[in-house]
Amino acid sequence: MQNLSVPSFGDTSQLKVGHIVLAVGRGAQRGLNATLGIVGVLSGAWRTWRGGLIDQLIGLDLALHPGAAGGPLVDAHGLVLGINTSGLSRNMELTIPVSTVNRVVEHLLERGHIGRGYLGLGMYAIPLPEDLKSALDLSADSGLIVVSVEPQGPGSKAGVLLGDVIVALDGKAVSNIRDLQASLEPESVGKSIPVSLIRSGKPVEVNLTIGERRRRSD
Repeated sequence: MQNLSVPSFGDTSQLKVGHIVLAVGRGAQRGLNATLGIVGVLSGAWRTWRGGLIDQLIGLDLALHPGAAGGPLVDAHGLVLGINTSGLSRNMELTIPVSTVNRVVEHLLERGHIGRGYLGLGMYAIPLPEDLKSALDLSADSGLIVVSVEPQGPGSKAGVLLGDVIVALDGKAVSNIRDLQASLEPESVGKSIPVSLIRSGKPVEVNLTIGERRRRSD
């Protein structure tokens, strides 16, 4: 065990569909295990169902043995590409790329935990009427209508009201919840941003300081 070396890491941006990879793990009952397969799916950045940003979608054409989830994915050169997981998709095994892991580690070292941006608002997407889009020169087809405002929350302190329709955060259009999540990355906590909204058919802009979502242990 004393002669073990630190692994080297690969660049997942150089991966291609069909590249041979090895998933390595260690189960409580079966011990060390490995599965040989290929990269089956590749695409750009995506978000988990809880809103976490993953830098790249890496789908594996292989089956993870018990205990392999959380283990490394290794390429044909022996370079570690990321951490394997079976908990983010029902359709395939996935790998969280090294770039995402490093970003999370750096944030943990800096702040001690992963913060989540928080507005204190309940919203859902609604279509914008064509005449309203034309009158206000809006490019998006929908916005987010505010259906609840948490007392003393970031939105409430900024002056957001029930019935307001948010169309942009920090100058970026938001037409659905995914757009909203993209504006609430951990780095956004504590940042003051302009919020563009429609109130009674008229454009309004307020400044909102993004809060941090409470952790379950708080």
